[in-house]
Amino acid sequence: MTRLISAQQLVLICTAGISLPSVATTPPTWKTECVGRTQFSLPVEVEVAGLPFENFAAAIEGGSRSSGAQFIDGQWADYSRVSYLVGLILVSNELNDTQISELRARFSKQPEVDRKYLKERSAPSSGETNVTDVHDDMRQLLSWTSGANILYLQRIRNHLVTAEVSSRDQQIEESTQIFKTLTQHTIYRDLFTVPAGSGVCLPFAFVKDRGVEPRSITTTYRLKAHPDVTIIVQDASAPALGKSNRRVVPPDEEIDNFWSQYEISRTGRKVTSHWKVNAKRSVQIDGRKAIASFVDIVRKDNSKDIGYFATVPGNSTPKADTPKITLAVIREANHARAKGVQPIDEKAFLDLVERIVLSISKRPH
Repeated sequence: MTRLISAQQLVLICTAGISLPSVATTPPTWKTECVGRTQFSLPVEVEVAGLPFENFAAAIEGGSRSSGAQFIDGQWADYSRVSYLVGLILVSNELNDTQISELRARFSKQPEVDRKYLKERSAPSSGETNVTDVHDDMRQLLSWTSGANILYLQRIRNHLVTAEVSSRDQQIEESTQIFKTLTQHTIYRDLFTVPAGSGVCLPFAFVKDRGVEPRSITTTYRLKAHPDVTIIVQDASAPALGKSNRRVVPPDEEIDNFWSQYEISRTGRKVTSHWKVNAKRSVQIDGRKAIASFVDIVRKDNSKDIGYFATVPGNSTPKADTPKITLAVIREANHARAKGVQPIDEKAFLDLVERIVLSISKRPH
């Protein structure tokens, strides 16, 4: 069997004697960050994507809740997504007091909008879904119900969090319990703050829990020194044994799916493997065997970039939560050039990737 080589070894071979710093140690300018129940190290000068005011407003007024994350300059972070317990959670970027007041006012108008919609949609004999007025607990939390669904808007520092909570059996009692779990245990979290104890890390927030609640959390970061580099980290529960019909996608198929979807996303791209031999290679993530890819990207304007994607599948057992973890690092050189910054070169890109990969582990609790 041909021995697989790592990205770091490939760089050492290709640079013919140019030595790179050891990736076994985390540089002093890096700190520990977390996504879900997974932790890893990043350069300290990074920013994280959340929902801007306009996208957050659209979501609470009935628009799509599936995406909308952006960096503060408007660059999209399409992969960012928080699915926890039984629904999606949206977290805003930092907002000022005026924006927060405006969003609270818009949220408070939604019960009447919902009542009007239901009245127009429902036949007279179908009965009426109960829609309550907004409840203000005077502690930064607004909520209202529509049938067995509970919608809430919660302030944590200068960010807002919103979700629509529903139970699998459409029981208001179960929805209420989930709502209380979320709103009573969500706290603010600074970037590079990894809370002690059981729970999940979200952008700008942390939800304390028992350590067994299902989740799929993807967060997108961008280097300040290299605005051409985005780092996407996903932590997701493995399907519960015997309780899910969801197919577990093999790692090599996961890689193919990611790059196929990337080719048809916003700017139009062509993706081919940079590794001409052993295009998918073994790496270690969280002490487990993962599969990685390193690709060349030709964009719609014919500019050239590079990308890396690695994934390790999860494993659900009664005694341990072993999550699925994915890491994607993508260079979009035009973002750097637009800001007068030289794009990261291939050697530095692969060194960055290897340092992140080796730092990934399950967050202790």
